[in-house]
Amino acid sequence: MAANATGRERVPRMNRFVSTIVSMSDTDSEPAVASAELDPLSSSRYAIPIDFAHPGDSRAVVLGLLAPEPSRILELGCSTGLMTQVMAERGHRVTAVEIDPVAASLAAPFAHEMFVGDLDSVEADGQHLLSELEAEGFDTVVAADVLEHLRDPTACLRRVLGFLKADGRVILSIPNVAHGDVRMSLLAGRFNYQDRGLLDRTHVQLFTLESLLAMIREVGLAPVEWKKVVVPLGGSEIEIDENLLEFGRRILAGDPEVETYQWIVTCQDPKAVDFEPAWPELRSTELTVSNVLGMMNSPSPHPGVQEAVVPADVVGATQASRFGRRIHRLLAWSRDQLVVRLVR
Repeated sequence: MAANATGRERVPRMNRFVSTIVSMSDTDSEPAVASAELDPLSSSRYAIPIDFAHPGDSRAVVLGLLAPEPSRILELGCSTGLMTQVMAERGHRVTAVEIDPVAASLAAPFAHEMFVGDLDSVEADGQHLLSELEAEGFDTVVAADVLEHLRDPTACLRRVLGFLKADGRVILSIPNVAHGDVRMSLLAGRFNYQDRGLLDRTHVQLFTLESLLAMIREVGLAPVEWKKVVVPLGGSEIEIDENLLEFGRRILAGDPEVETYQWIVTCQDPKAVDFEPAWPELRSTELTVSNVLGMMNSPSPHPGVQEAVVPADVVGATQASRFGRRIHRLLAWSRDQLVVRLVR
C-alpha cells in the first residue's frame, strides 16, 4: 500500500456511498486539473492558495484555531486539500471527506484516509458514508465552508458528532447570507448566484446568525469562541449601486452583523466539558424598527433621497434622480406600514 506525503499509509475506503473511488496509488495530477477546469461547479474552483497574512482568509483563521500538538482531525469537504496539506505538515492525522472525485484525488496524498461521497446520503438502515469510522476517535471536526452545500447540514453535523471525543471540538466556518451587500441586492430585486462567495451557486442552505445558532443548539453543542471575517458594505463580490449603498449604510447602521462575511465558531458539548458558552445576543426586532423609523425621519446627506435637482449635463443624472424618487417613495410607504404595525 502506498504511503502519503507525510509517511503514513493511505487507506482506500470503498462502500456503497462512494460515487467514485479515488486511487490511493500515486496519481498524475495534470489530467485531474484539466478535468476540473472543464467543470465550473467542480470543488477544484476553490483551489486558491491560503493567504496566512490576510485577515480575510477564513481558512487561515480555522487553521490557527487547531491545537498545536498533533491530533486526529475529521475534515468535511476538503476540496483539493489545501488545508489538508497544512494540517498534515503540522503533524495532524487527517481523515478527509470530499464529494468531488477530481478534487479528492488531489487531496488524497495528504490525508491518512480519504472518503469520496455524499455527506447527505443515508440508507434506510441508517448507514452512511462515514459509518465505519471509529466512535469517539477524533479530537476535532473541521467543517470549513461545507455545511451550506448540504441539503440537511444539521443531520450531517449530528451524525459526525458520534466520531468526536467527549472533550473534542467542532470548528465551523459559515458564510453570512444577511451581509449588508446581500440585503441591498435583494432590495434592488437581485439575487444573482456566482461561482464563489456569499451567493455561490452550489449553496443549498443559507445561514444568518440566528439560524446558525439554532443549528448549533439543535445538535447539542454550544459556542466556545467566535471569530469573524469582516467585509465592509460595498466591499464584497456583489455589485451594489452607489445610490442604494448610501441608503444601506443608513438603514443598517448599528447592526453588528451587517459587515460579517463569515463566522468561524468553535463549539463543544456543554454536557461533557465545563465552560461558559459564548452565545451572542441577537438583535431585537424592536431595535431594528426603531432604527429604521429614526433614519426615515432624519435628513439624508444623499442628494437622490433629498430630491435635489441634479444638473442635466451630469452623466446619468436622470437615472439617479429617478432612482432617488423610487427610494423616497419606498421609504414613505415603509414608514407608514411600520407605524400601522406598531399601533396594532
